Amino acid sequence: MSFAFNVDFEDFLKSNNNEYQFISTKKTQEFEYFILWLEEDSLYSLKSYDSNYLAFVNKFNQSRITSSKENLKMWICEIYNKNEQRLLNSKIATSTFAIENKLAHKHTTIENNITTFQNGYLYKEEFGVSGIGMSKTEQSYKKLSFPVVKEPLLKRNFDFSTLYYNESTYIYQNHVDDYFQYKGTTIGLNFNYFDWIDEYKNNTQKIKTKFFSSKNPMSIDSFLYQEDGEDKVYTLSEVNNRKTMGYCALKLKEKIGSEYQYARLRLFRTKDLKEKFDHERVYSQFDQKVIPLSPPDTVFVTFLLLEDSLGELNEIEDLLVSTFFKDF
Repeated sequence: MSFAFNVDFEDFLKSNNNEYQFISTKKTQEFEYFILWLEEDSLYSLKSYDSNYLAFVNKFNQSRITSSKENLKMWICEIYNKNEQRLLNSKIATSTFAIENKLAHKHTTIENNITTFQNGYLYKEEFGVSGIGMSKTEQSYKKLSFPVVKEPLLKRNFDFSTLYYNESTYIYQNHVDDYFQYKGTTIGLNFNYFDWIDEYKNNTQKIKTKFFSSKNPMSIDSFLYQEDGEDKVYTLSEVNNRKTMGYCALKLKEKIGSEYQYARLRLFRTKDLKEKFDHERVYSQFDQKVIPLSPPDTVFVTFLLLEDSLGELNEIEDLLVSTFFKDF
């Protein structure tokens, strides 16, 4: 058996196509290497990988690559019923549920047709990942496909997700930029510290009852925001019935960082590197607590950081950034 990194899944949901056919492209190849790190079965790809990079990965996982589609299985999510999966991943459906159950902001609405753009709001298409299909400017708003979710641009200060997988529940922090693009995940935080956690868990169970499918992992994206001088919880931002980068971070910690309390998956733009780096050298330089994950020819470069305290994790990230990246 082999796995295909079908990251174009939501493109299929958005399309008029009734059947999905996987094609290995630059888009699917960008992060497909997570299969090399996490799976015993082969990665299906038409991409050529650097032999030194594969030798480094093989120190952690015996990875294989195949160009044969025989016994090919989709990795991001199993595709089984387009209509059902559209509903389970639709931002319109999840936001409608959130509005009806008071799990969204009181000013969140569904806009079925294009109207006058309002500053101070975020507009989200029905399908899209990592900031794609979102707008907070009038220029990009006009390019959206309706209906859209309209929600206030809130003063977010902490993004997190709840993952349901194999009858287990995990909560972890996500790091996103001002354009809602993914930048990383931190695993190991104790969310029981928060006084809102019990109510939050009760609410996410309601969401799970409505949107969970046993065929794929499910994550609920949430965040904390400040309003009227108070910290508040936005319980249901969106639902993903598929593997996410947060899922990858969690599984990387379990597979190669289980002896550490904390793990952080970090993503940067390759063009921000000061110079190319050697995987083995970075791994040794940071006492085997920083693992470069991405091959040398990707648009984004990723690292797994491991530490036993949150302070030390932040310090090792600061050192990584100052050593290898410019303009930070």
